[in-house]
Amino acid sequence: MISGVKPWNQRILKVNGKVLDMRDFVKMLRLNGVSTADDAPYVISAMEDNEISRQGLKEDFGVVISDEAVEAKLRELLGMTDNSTERIFVRLTSGRKTTSRTLGSPLAISRSTT
Repeated sequence: MISGVKPWNQRILKVNGKVLDMRDFVKMLRLNGVSTADDAPYVISAMEDNEISRQGLKEDFGVVISDEAVEAKLRELLGMTDNSTERIFVRLTSGRKTTSRTLGSPLAISRSTT
């Protein structure tokens, strides 16, 4: 293996047992338009904060925001249909800044039954 190259399933961050891997990291880099390594630590910090918030919503209020809900909201904001290919979705999200402000309305949520 080439030094510095990590496989997609390589663990980048672990938050209270939830593993965020290289695939998650690269997706966040693309969504935030990060093109230099200098900004990568900020993205990792944001990923950690987001996961802590997600876990807190579930624990404190029984609210669950699924990965599917996040993907669906991103596709909606980008004008994508369910029939759009993953490659087109990735191309459109590359270099695009996405924050809670640009997401607008809250993501679809569901109440946990457990």
